[in-house]
Amino acid sequence: VLVGTAIRTIDGFNEQKYHDIKFSGWWNPEGKSTFQLLLALLFPISGRKWIKNNLFLQGLIKTDELKYCLKIFPGIMTVERHFMLLLALSGSWCYLDKILYFRRTEVGNEIRKKAKDPIYKKLKKRFSNLRALNQMLTGIKHHQQVGLFKKTYAALIVLAYVFLIPLHGKYIKFSTSMENLVKSLLKNFLPEATISSLKKKLKKD
Repeated sequence: VLVGTAIRTIDGFNEQKYHDIKFSGWWNPEGKSTFQLLLALLFPISGRKWIKNNLFLQGLIKTDELKYCLKIFPGIMTVERHFMLLLALSGSWCYLDKILYFRRTEVGNEIRKKAKDPIYKKLKKRFSNLRALNQMLTGIKHHQQVGLFKKTYAALIVLAYVFLIPLHGKYIKFSTSMENLVKSLLKNFLPEATISSLKKKLKKD
């Protein structure tokens, strides 16, 4: 259905600051089943950090499959992953481990913000997650190339993506804040010698 490649991302307009994104090992989508592709696409690997396989939308996609998915996806696509869910249901993906293009980070958002792009505004609106849920579930429902079992599985993944993962992300953020608060209190109220002693003990344990 589609072919993606390794990608070089450049930090804004700073040509010297970049990093390469490769999809080696388990993150390589080639040979993955529909179930594995959906998990890799919609589930974070830690906290709120996703695999950047949404960038495969900038790869090579079969024209017929692209037209079909655009036809059954309702409304305007605001997040790549929501549309690529349908491409994951459509068939297998391939991967070429070569850097064939680059992209700049943050520049697009700045341009959209200044241009008052309606898509950017939709992303910032309240209940945007419910609109995304409706788009994905409607696309799954009308996808004629997959059976009921895969549709049910995809719907469950989508529900977890929309409702459970944001809660998990908030929990991670809260835990980090509490950890920083405890560190700050320890630093302000305990002598330096006591803190050093605690650090040594923790390392031994």
